[in-house]
Amino acid sequence: MSCSWEKTLLYAFDERADGAQPDSPVIFDQAGNIYGTTGSGGGGLGAAYQLTPSGGSWTENLMQVFTNDPNGAYPNGLISDASGNFYGTTEQDGPYGFGTVFELSPSAAGWTLTNLYAFHGTEDGGFPVGRLVFDQSGNLYGTTFFGGPGDDSGTVFELSPQGGSWTYNVLAGLPGEYSQPGTLVFDAAGNLYGVTYAAGTAGSVFKVTHSGSSWTLSTLYYFTGGSDGGGPIDTVAIDANGNLYGVAYYGGGGYCTYGCGTIWEITP
Repeated sequence: MSCSWEKTLLYAFDERADGAQPDSPVIFDQAGNIYGTTGSGGGGLGAAYQLTPSGGSWTENLMQVFTNDPNGAYPNGLISDASGNFYGTTEQDGPYGFGTVFELSPSAAGWTLTNLYAFHGTEDGGFPVGRLVFDQSGNLYGTTFFGGPGDDSGTVFELSPQGGSWTYNVLAGLPGEYSQPGTLVFDAAGNLYGVTYAAGTAGSVFKVTHSGSSWTLSTLYYFTGGSDGGGPIDTVAIDANGNLYGVAYYGGGGYCTYGCGTIWEITP
């Protein structure tokens, strides 16, 4: 049986020059340029990059090299707004050592990095993970896997633009030691959903319900690590009926030591 898809190498990284270990999804702008981050290298501790197509090839441009204080280190994936600005988080370092939320804005001289928030590692959380998400009003939402109210297992947070600055708010503390959340997803009603890799016995699926000005976290499912899987990662997908879908890193059987993982559905 012949393969109907062909792979084309667009770019190969060089750790010393432009980064290494790209570990986040890429995104496009309206002009067809590609954007992403690397987990290390680039002359620092990770980088944000742009790939521009030209004449059948692609040219890489480093948007930002992260070199810990005060800009943070080890960037997570990027998202963009309608004006061409990019937003992301750094998992570590920054002014207080617990990561940052940043904006990269285009300018005549290149790209300008602005720290929108620096985590303290206390009740505000620390060590953000996954990508950020926007709501329809331009507020940013994300997760951390440390700090927060409760047992230091992380947070769901919101950043709201107000008068040229950003206001930070913790929406919920996450349950379970070392819960390790992923990227959040909105439903049509404005509620947030996510997964944690290690909450409970083997991870969880959670919902943060929006009602007025308050948010309430509820756990929809705890994985057992058995036939249902364990260690759900990254994010969830939502269909038109409100069913949730995702993947679990282990469990479910197979020849792997702890099971080879599952694809799952949760229905309301």
